[in-house]
Amino acid sequence: MKTKGARGGTAPARAAAAKTKGGRGAASGKFEAWINDPGKVMGCVAKYPLESMLDEGGGIVKISHFFPDFVAEGILEVLEAIPAKHWNVTEAARDPTSNNIAHKFWSSKTATGLEAIFRAIAVLQPGRLNTFSAGKYEKSNHIEPHDDRAYTDVLVEGNAKIKCSRDIAIIYYLTKDWAASDGGVLVDIPSQRRYVPEFNSLIAFRIPRFHEVTAVTAERARYSIFGWFLTEGILYDLYKGEGADGAGKGKRGSGIAPLRLRAQAGGWGVVCVRPPYTIAY
Repeated sequence: MKTKGARGGTAPARAAAAKTKGGRGAASGKFEAWINDPGKVMGCVAKYPLESMLDEGGGIVKISHFFPDFVAEGILEVLEAIPAKHWNVTEAARDPTSNNIAHKFWSSKTATGLEAIFRAIAVLQPGRLNTFSAGKYEKSNHIEPHDDRAYTDVLVEGNAKIKCSRDIAIIYYLTKDWAASDGGVLVDIPSQRRYVPEFNSLIAFRIPRFHEVTAVTAERARYSIFGWFLTEGILYDLYKGEGADGAGKGKRGSGIAPLRLRAQAGGWGVVCVRPPYTIAY
């Protein structure tokens, strides 16, 4: 997978950025106070026992109305206001020998306001390493069937490097009034269930699990937050083109216990992976 900076972005996104420049008023203040309040965020997210929900759902779960509506509105405003220069195009051609599938979309990790959003979502699994990004799918953007298996080399204290495996995938949808005809639909291959992006809904699934994102056909962008909770060690072999018939049956169990680090950010208890790190696709 190749990620590179580019001055992409739709006209609506640029207009939103111009409109929100200089602050977003009282509503923005309420959102920012909430997203930076550990008590409020933890009190909200504690309602979702993710591990047991995944067990009950056969490895995948959808949570509607994940955050209070005004919080979801605030997060969407943050993503719509990201300048084009901070969106990076992520794309690759199909190459099973390199664990690559054909895909293209836009992502951002370091734009203003994202850190607090990532931290709030990370409260789903306190104490676990994680990595999140903002996502933007424009017309024709898609991802071919894949199972999200990948390793991440993480630098920890003392510049020690540990290899981690993606363990749980997260997609938090933020675009309003999205229809199946707009494309950008998550297709869960084991169940053949199709998840149309729903504003303020979160989908989580265990890795490996085969899925795809259909090509966007709408003229507007589809926004989301996506990423993974990580477990230290090698949980599975990487996909090398053996076919999707083994969906959700990847080799597991060779990893060691999840790395537990204590965050130093006001008692949040979450550990967000930030650069420098590398991901092998």
